[in-house]
Amino acid sequence: MKNLLDFTVQDLSVWLVEKGIRPFRAGQISKWVHIRQAERFEEMTDLSKELRKKLEAHPTSHRRRKDGFRRYNGKISVQA
Repeated sequence: MKNLLDFTVQDLSVWLVEKGIRPFRAGQISKWVHIRQAERFEEMTDLSKELRKKLEAHPTSHRRRKDGFRRYNGKISVQA
């Protein structure tokens, strides 16, 4: 299972293209995961319902790490 917290925007873009999804969506999804801390695609309301359903079909995780660390733009920082 892929954890979206481990993806850079560029990596996410490649992953999306492999799934037949336009690469500009990587920026939107990255904001939801890293800034808005969404844990499910259904929370990403600026993505169409059809796209959210398509993304949900692929096993991924966007949960925070149990060790208290989070990734921001490829850099690891301690979660407060």
